[in-house]
Amino acid sequence: MNDVFLKGDVVDDYIQAAGLKYSELSARLGFSDARYLRYLRARKNYASWSTVVLLADILNESVPLHSRTSEITPLSLIDGLSDPRGIYRRFIVAARLRGQAAIKDAEHLQKPATIWECKGPGVFPLFQEFRPVVTGGGQSLSAPAQFFEVYFGLFDYVPSTDEFHMLQHEHNQVILRTRPWLKHRVTGRSRPFECQTTLTIDAQDIVEHVVVEFDQPESLVTFHDSGR
Repeated sequence: MNDVFLKGDVVDDYIQAAGLKYSELSARLGFSDARYLRYLRARKNYASWSTVVLLADILNESVPLHSRTSEITPLSLIDGLSDPRGIYRRFIVAARLRGQAAIKDAEHLQKPATIWECKGPGVFPLFQEFRPVVTGGGQSLSAPAQFFEVYFGLFDYVPSTDEFHMLQHEHNQVILRTRPWLKHRVTGRSRPFECQTTLTIDAQDIVEHVVVEFDQPESLVTFHDSGR
């Protein structure tokens, strides 16, 4: 999914401070043609999240500390909120794609102690607070990994082009209005459920807290229990 724009002026400043040539940086990013990086810088193409992460790593190694005020993060290199296909949509989608690679992708955007919540009535498994935990062998399990493990344990996820239909940025919150399509594991019936995902972010746009609220949580439970 190539869905973020680079902040061209910010990237240019860091490249200049690092003393790197576009051809050299392009090669380190795995591009066979330096023009591709220039297209990304000019916002003629979207950049993949993995490219942005690698670019941040290279710049952190190359830019002298006296030329920057803090660590260069992937989020500092992109213009996500100005783009309707921006980074917060990617955050949710990456996690919903499941798999360790997708979850790891999503975790680049949040703090280690970030909590995920899904609000709803009763004792339905999805309606709970998910906190990072340490499992056997010292392995850690993040909040989104737990959330989507339960989420996809209950339903099959059906990709839909109309799932995301609103994106808002208010102070320290990003609000996504979403319409996920879910498929019942027994009856095979699919239906959409409107919900709102609120991401609380810090000054560096790192996610601190995620709350998912379905508009009709009772209908979600009924659908799981009866397929209707």
